[in-house]
Parts: sequence; C-alpha cells; structure tokens
Amino acid sequence: MRRQSNKFYLYLIIYGLVVASLYHIFQPPNNFRNGHLADANEYVKIYDFFEGVTETYQVRFGIHNRLVIPILASILPGDQPELSFFLVNSLFAILSLLAIFYLMQSFKINQTFILLSICYFSLHWVGPFRQNAIDPINVDMAVYFFEVIFLVLFIKRKYWVLLILAPIVIAIKEIFLALLVVFLVVGILWRFFFKDKSISIPWIFGILILGISTKVVLNYFYPSVSPGRNSLIVMAFHTREMILNPDHLLRWILSLFAAFGGFLFLIIKKPKKLSFNPENKLILHILTLSVLSLSILGGMDYTRLIFLGFPYIMISIILIGKPGFIEFIIAFIISILLTRFWLILPDPSASMKLYNNWAPEISDWNHLLLWILTAFGSFLIFLAGRKLVAFRASSPQKPV
Repeated sequence: MRRQSNKFYLYLIIYGLVVASLYHIFQPPNNFRNGHLADANEYVKIYDFFEGVTETYQVRFGIHNRLVIPILASILPGDQPELSFFLVNSLFAILSLLAIFYLMQSFKINQTFILLSICYFSLHWVGPFRQNAIDPINVDMAVYFFEVIFLVLFIKRKYWVLLILAPIVIAIKEIFLALLVVFLVVGILWRFFFKDKSISIPWIFGILILGISTKVVLNYFYPSVSPGRNSLIVMAFHTREMILNPDHLLRWILSLFAAFGGFLFLIIKKPKKLSFNPENKLILHILTLSVLSLSILGGMDYTRLIFLGFPYIMISIILIGKPGFIEFIIAFIISILLTRFWLILPDPSASMKLYNNWAPEISDWNHLLLWILTAFGSFLIFLAGRKLVAFRASSPQKPV
C-alpha cells in the first residue's frame, strides 16, 4: 500500500509540473504595474527591499508582514520578480497536491474521490496553478500546503514542531495566527466539554503566545505605511459591511458555490443525528467553519478566500455527505465544468469588468443573476442525476 502511495506522489509531482507549465505558457500574466492598488506591487516592494534595490520599507497594511515568500523569491538568481515568485509558488502549489493527497488518505477517503478532488483543486480559476499563472506575485500558494501541515502536526500532537513552524508560517500569512486561536479553543472544548485531556492546552497557549509575539516583532521591524490600522479594525469593517449590505451575504453564498461547485450539493441529504465525539473529524469540521468565517471577515474577494480553505472544506464535504461513487462523479462533472479550465482568464489590468464577472462577489448584477441561475440549474441537474441513479438501483433486475 505504501509503495502504491509513493507511486501516486511521483505522478502528482509530474502532473503538477505539467499543469503549472501549461498555464504558465497559455495564461498571460496580469500587468499589475498598470494598477497601483494591485497587491502584487506591495509584494514587489518587499522583494526589492530584501534584494537591496530600495532602502526604505514602505508597504501597505495587511501585506507588510508577509515576508517569507518575497524573501525566498529574492534569494533566487535574476532580477525578474515575476519569474522568481512564479517558481517559488509553483513549488508550493505542487507540494500542496502531495499534502492534500496525504491528508485525504489519512481520513480514509476513496482514492478515486481524492484524485478527482485534486484535479478540481488544480484546475479551479482561483486555485494554485491558474492564479499563479495570472498573478504570480502572491503568497497564497504556500497557505494550502501549510494548512495541511498545521493540522497534521496538531492531530499527531507534535507541539515542538508547531512551535518551530509557527513564526515562519505567520510570516507567510496571518491566517495561521487565527488557526492557532482555533487550536486553543479546540483544546479547551476537549478538556471541559468532552473531558478529554489529550490536547495540551499549555503547549497550544505557548505556541499562540509565540505567534502573537512574532506578529508584534514583525510589526516593529517591518511596519506598514498606516500603523493606525490593525486586523481587528479590518474584520470589524467587513462585518459592518456584511450587515449593512444584504447583497453581500447572497454574494458570499454564491462565492461558496463558485469555489466548490456541485460538491456542495453532496451535503444536502436527509438530516441525521450528529455525533460530537472528540475525534479528528470533528477537529476538521471546526477548522472548516473557522476558515469559512474568516472568508467573511477577511475581505470582499470571497471566492478566493473560501477556496484557500480547500484542504479542510473539501474533506468535510466528503465526510459529512458520505457520497456514493456515481453521486460524486455527477458532482465532479458539474464542478469541473464550472471551472472553465479551458478558458484564458481576462487580464484585470486590461479589463477589470471582464475579470470581475468571473467572481460573484464583485460581478455586475446581470452576471450575478446568471450565477444564481447557474447555481439553481446545477442543483436541479444534480438532483435529477441522483434520482435517476437511485431509481435504477431500486428497479428490479430482469433475469437474463
């Protein structure tokens, strides 16, 4: 079994290299320098600072602490940040395929389901390969990989490794500080609700304190150009926007559909009695709810933020839905068609309107209506397919 898994890891590396190369060849990158508000410009400032091109650190809030990927890119030879970021992010995109394969196997998910999930993950327009092709100067690709590593280390109670890793991943993206808070909450729940002492609260608390200290140190040595802002203010702002603008909730729901397509329909079944036993599955579901909550509080680009939680959300969908083989295939076909993997993404610097219409959270009202109709039509197709499969399975077989 282990030898077969090793073979799949090799296949996934080859597959990842092929997908990364194809999208790099055929997907023109965003000409981010034409738009001064593009996040890529801020990452280039970090890159230039560590390259020694600039002496002052003038980076916008929210990006100013995300140092690791720009530093890795600056270490590579050459003076083209686009290529350096693309190579670093391609490495993490491929590693994320291996990590997701490992995590899904550890939850004893059907191997065909795993491979189809990875295929969907790699071809989605906000996924690691297409986004790395159109917007190579970013830090999201490493998030998928380290999300899996964080969960695996937590499940295996490898606290000392988490302690070493925490400052590094927090300097990749601040979502990992939020995950440490979730781990602490899980530990407290396990201790006082389930009477389970297997999770060390002192260890997790110590790692969280180190994570907060890392954030403080990063803010001191690499401050933003707007030091008055902080993450709590940003989250409060987006919460207020969600409350004051009812269409934001609709756009978030449609973004959830845009991120996971027909797979979402797998969890729509007759209600069953829920089990709250303190198992790894419940930890995973709590993380899923956490990353979905963070997608609401983190900004208006809901589809991308939701999809960043793919390793947790996809496994939760499969574990909760417990789909049959044909049912999963139907969901996959619907989902993979929604990715439009064969199309070239429009350059946002050339036409922001065309690019926005790919995502329901920022599309115009005509395309938002189209998203609603697509979601409803996809649901009907899924239900019809599931009914047909159930009917054929229940029909008496005629003797030959």
